[in-house]
Amino acid sequence: SNTITFDKTAPSLTTFSYSSNNSNLANRAKVGDVVTVSIESNELLQTPDLTIAGNTVANEAAGGTNAIWTGSYAMQNTDSDGLISLSMTYADYAGNTGATAVATTDGSAVTFDRTLPTLTTVTLTSNNSNNTLAAVGDIVTLSIIADESLISTPAVTIKAVSYTHLRAHETE
Repeated sequence: SNTITFDKTAPSLTTFSYSSNNSNLANRAKVGDVVTVSIESNELLQTPDLTIAGNTVANEAAGGTNAIWTGSYAMQNTDSDGLISLSMTYADYAGNTGATAVATTDGSAVTFDRTLPTLTTVTLTSNNSNNTLAAVGDIVTLSIIADESLISTPAVTIKAVSYTHLRAHETE
């Protein structure tokens, strides 16, 4: 016996979130980082139409069931700095369309930054009475000011010697 089910109910999303594989923070992305969107629906979906940062994603994959999907995009130098936008249209197997998704269900947000930080001021001084000179036993201080907050300690090498005992000091 054949059974036909009449489905007139639009699907809805229970999960629509995203993150980056950035090695420092999952809510930040730089050129080359992969942003992955996680999608879960209350019913099975046809392949969704997903865009990340305005770019069509063609690698959506069902995860276990067609109610769970993922899609990813590697950020490019041509993408715009700032909050990475998402948009997704989707439909169930009966053809009912869900509301276009543009906001995450969990408040997740990923910001793209393709601009390398610039060191705006770099000074090297000593505690010598003439702070432009240093003698054995003097303390030499390297001060760096960047045009944005740095998430990691800069690598400093002076005369082929690497220094690792660095301290960050925020000024704003």
